[in-house]
Amino acid sequence: MKTSVITADHVMMATEIIYDNLHNLIIWLEQKQDVKAKKRRENEMHGWKKAYNLCGKFAHKKSGKEVVAKKDLEKRYASEAAVSTRTAERRLDKLIANSQAERLMDGRKAFIHLSW
Repeated sequence: MKTSVITADHVMMATEIIYDNLHNLIIWLEQKQDVKAKKRRENEMHGWKKAYNLCGKFAHKKSGKEVVAKKDLEKRYASEAAVSTRTAERRLDKLIANSQAERLMDGRKAFIHLSW
């Protein structure tokens, strides 16, 4: 516009531009957050798979599924991920709660079968 006086139209146009930019920024930030969370989950799953493959595998007597000893898996994951065994236990409990891992018992020994 060719006038040097700021009118209500100018203010409304500026408000719309600011709103659109803020909206696009929020969408972009949410997408970035999803990418970081997905990458974190993938790295954790990779660590569990690596630890699982390093453990001695057994066939569970009742179900016939391939399992590893729970304590051995926790120790291997803790050393691979550079965390304490207690942290490994908590993370494994989350996997079991989310049905990504299954805890099977054979007498008093606990075994883990990964569902993926």
